[in-house]
Amino acid sequence: AAFSSSRRDIELSHGEAWFKVAKNKARPFTVAAGKVHVQAVGTEFNVRRYGAYSEVIVTEGVVKIWSAAAANGPLMVQAGSRARIGEFGGVEVDELSAASMDQQLAWREGRIILDDMALSAAAAEFNRYNKVKLEIDPALADQRVVGWFRFDELDEFANASATLTGGRVERGKRIIRIIR
Repeated sequence: AAFSSSRRDIELSHGEAWFKVAKNKARPFTVAAGKVHVQAVGTEFNVRRYGAYSEVIVTEGVVKIWSAAAANGPLMVQAGSRARIGEFGGVEVDELSAASMDQQLAWREGRIILDDMALSAAAAEFNRYNKVKLEIDPALADQRVVGWFRFDELDEFANASATLTGGRVERGKRIIRIIR
């Protein structure tokens, strides 16, 4: 982080962060996630960096997003929207329902909300927060799961998912497998 009398800059090297920014037009607030930049003045937003892409969810106000490596200029994204932007350009913006926004930002409260999510994607969400890793049998990877869990409820998630998908659970020292 670099804060001065004229700027407020944050570097997000990996992961996800939520920001509530005080209005101050004289000191723009900018988050850099690789080559992707998000700038806000008086707003609330979430930035998640994964690989060469970043995802921005705006919960209040408006943010300006751009890639320093892309030829196209900045794009304004409003509250209730999610933008996915690649480091070398390519932006997708969509509106989020209140339920979808709650699901996307549940991590702030230590929970994961699964709403008809592929089992492999659900496991990836748990793996972001835990040292014990979940592995999914490829035969079950596309099975859909629903539920509400805390980050640390790996056993509960594994047992519920195995029941929902017709699989079973194998436990190792640092791994939990859901297999057919």
